[in-house]
Amino acid sequence: MQLIIIVTAPSTAQKATVVGAGSGSAQAAAAGTDAASNAGPEAAADAGTAAGSGRGGGGRAGGTAPAALPPGVSTSGDTSHCVAGREFDPNIAYWAPPCVPGTPGGPSANNGGATAPGVTADAVTVVNYVTNYGAEVNAILKAQGQLVTADDARPFDSAMQNFINKHFVLYGRKVKVITYQGQCRSVPPDLPCLIAEIDRVVDTYHPYIFEWLTTVCSACFAEIARKGVVAFGGDGFSDEFANQLSPYFYTGGESATRMERAFGEWWCKQLSSVSNPNRKVRYAQTNNPAQNFNGQPRRLGVISTNDPDNKDTVNKVLAPALAKCGDKIWHSYFYDENINTAAQQVEAGVSAMDTPSNAATTVLCLCDSVAPAFLLQGEQRHNYLSENLIASKQHMDWDLKVQSYDPTIA
Repeated sequence: MQLIIIVTAPSTAQKATVVGAGSGSAQAAAAGTDAASNAGPEAAADAGTAAGSGRGGGGRAGGTAPAALPPGVSTSGDTSHCVAGREFDPNIAYWAPPCVPGTPGGPSANNGGATAPGVTADAVTVVNYVTNYGAEVNAILKAQGQLVTADDARPFDSAMQNFINKHFVLYGRKVKVITYQGQCRSVPPDLPCLIAEIDRVVDTYHPYIFEWLTTVCSACFAEIARKGVVAFGGDGFSDEFANQLSPYFYTGGESATRMERAFGEWWCKQLSSVSNPNRKVRYAQTNNPAQNFNGQPRRLGVISTNDPDNKDTVNKVLAPALAKCGDKIWHSYFYDENINTAAQQVEAGVSAMDTPSNAATTVLCLCDSVAPAFLLQGEQRHNYLSENLIASKQHMDWDLKVQSYDPTIA
């Protein structure tokens, strides 16, 4: 969160620009009029291009070699607060941004005042919206050690607020983080309630940034953008979606587009029986002699959510990526993130994969963090013992979480 605030908060009046959705795309606007008063659309667009299009964003700031400042930021001034060419010691955070001349926490003779909604002469307001998944999913996440409530988030938000204000040059402003506990259920997304709550939060707190770390509800992020507020979060959506909402959508997570393209390439080069007929199923369980997939050519099945953006990405990105090596998705199932109908949906999902004549030998779960537990249990009940692949989102590859999916894993 600390980096996205500095990257996007403008200090001079905004002009009409079209920028990329990478997390470095709007940094040109961060300089106050003390540093640069002429950072126009071309500068902002150049910064967006340098950061890269799509949702991965902002890679230039990381690593051991300091990145260049974006256009419009002055290179003259006091840099005594910087460490190794960065705003703070990169040993604290690997992606520490480039050194910006000035005084962290210091005043500004002319920072442009109220240059954007949520920005005043002395403050940048951020709302951290903490997800309410609903009682059932909250209980599961708590058992996994992954549930975060507003009470959990508030000390962290306070620490990040203090760190930003201490270490970054904000041209006379202070970042103010408001921790808000979501009241509406997000799994499945209660859209009427969520949209109304988003509007209410924006109208009440007037934030510059609305932070919501979640993988659900593309419609919710579209609403935040419609309100003219910068949204930070929204892991697992597509590059196309991010670009449609630009410049009001940023995330530090890998996009569904990049994840599924990478999977398609990996599948074709490492697992596909079409691109290499000598490759066969090797990792299926063998408890069902009547359906032992090991030794058979691989047939891929895909399970994902029915969020419109998630579904479109499977059809428009993953399927073409597999087609490059002549392979395909043999079976697919798109589920509703509704734990109250989980039992029925598990039955439907397993049935979609385990067809009588050409069952999927390998199932890819492009899922939320709770779904694999239901899927694996359903497969065991039906004695359907395919290879299983899980997209790594929301720490789904952590030992604690994997063991919650299958307690037999040590």
